[in-house]
Formats: sequence, structure tokens, C-alpha cells
Amino acid sequence: CGIHVKTTGEIGMIKCIASERHRGGMRLTIVCGKRALRDAQQKQEVIMEAGKMLSAKPEVITTNIAKLQEEINNYKQQLVEKTNELFAYKCREYLKTDEPMIFVYEKTLTGDDLRRLSLMLTEQTEKIVLILTGEGNQLKYALACKNQDIRPLNKVLTEALQGKGGGKMGLCQGNLVATAGHAVFAAGGDAGDAHGQGAGFAGPPGGLLLPALDRCERDGGADAAG
Repeated sequence: CGIHVKTTGEIGMIKCIASERHRGGMRLTIVCGKRALRDAQQKQEVIMEAGKMLSAKPEVITTNIAKLQEEINNYKQQLVEKTNELFAYKCREYLKTDEPMIFVYEKTLTGDDLRRLSLMLTEQTEKIVLILTGEGNQLKYALACKNQDIRPLNKVLTEALQGKGGGKMGLCQGNLVATAGHAVFAAGGDAGDAHGQGAGFAGPPGGLLLPALDRCERDGGADAAG
């Protein structure tokens, strides 16, 4: 393979646009002639457009981008801190229930929010915590417990509600095909409590998770006795 010409003048401009390690050597990607010129023109247009957006000369574009990235990271950290303060307040409300499980529905949590909120709750209680987020019948969830292997209960929940998810001993996350009310009721709470945003729900014992937990505890006890 290669460029086959009668004279090197036929090649014109040669431009290396990428390189990578390959089998102990280096693999180069090059363009030449009109393709090299077109590549240079396209990149020049990108540089000029970026300069307009940043109100910066081409030679300081990367510096300005680095400053913007630093600002974004600072804002993200501030957002995390404020969100944690909000979650701490909400946790105090959620923990007021006397029921054996804690059910939470928040409409617009991210996957990281689910993880952080569930861990904040389980740091303060030994109860099973189920947190749901989303709208319609497409939900994300976090199922957590401080001193209980939650994975068998996660399997029960996902199989019953057409879900997918997994995790480690104290925390599982994934997706469910169910409304918030349906999911809470199926898990063992009161479906009527799941219609408000940001409310903590505590329903009567029953549903799927508590009986499954009882079975797990009995099986564990039998294994220990054996």
C-alpha cells in the first residue's frame, strides 16, 4: 500500500492527522493533495468559530477553554455541596416514619443523586430504602440497606417490574418499567403516597420485599445452623 506516483510533485501537500502505537511501532494517518488542503481549511474554520464563541484570538483558545473547564468544575462542586445540604434536610423528614421500609420518590434525580441520597439514608438507619425517580412508567431506582445483602431483594424487584439492575451488597441501582405508585405498592408501600414529588412514603408491611427479606433471613439462619 502507499502512494504511487511518477514524481513527488504529484503528491502535493502532505499532512499527518493522527498517530497511534501499533504492534511495537507507530501507525500514522495521513492525507495529501486536495484532501490535505481541505482538512486544513476545515480545522481553520473550527478554530475561527471557536475564537468567536470565546472572544479570543486563536493562540489563546486552549487557555480560555481550560479556564472555562475550571469554572465549570467549581460550579459542579458547589452544586454537589448544595444538593447534599438539601438531601440532608430531606433525610430528616424521610427518617420520621415508624414503618419497616422507607420509600422515596423524587422526579428528577440523576444516577449519582440516587446513590448519594440512598447512602445518606442508610448511614442513619438500618431500614431498607427504596428511592425512585423518573416520570411515566420509566423509572430509575436505588435499593439500599446498611446491614443486609440487598442483591436477592433487588432480583425480586426487577423480575416483578420488568427491570434491569445490579450492584453490591448494600446498594443496587437500575431501571424499572412501572409507575412510582405501582413500584411502591409492589415493594410493600401505599401506592397512593407515590404521586407527590419529593415526598417520603411509608406503607404497611407486605408487597414483595419484606416477605423476600424474611425468606432470606430464614434461609441464612438455616445455613448458619447447618
